[in-house]
Amino acid sequence: MILLARKRKNKCKVKYFMVSVVALTSRNNN
Repeated sequence: MILLARKRKNKCKVKYFMVSVVALTSRNNN
């Protein structure tokens, strides 16, 4: 159960990282 929770947490972290990167790139383009 703990491992599953950790995997979910990592997925959320990756998602947040990707969203932040996209936001930064869009800002630079503008």
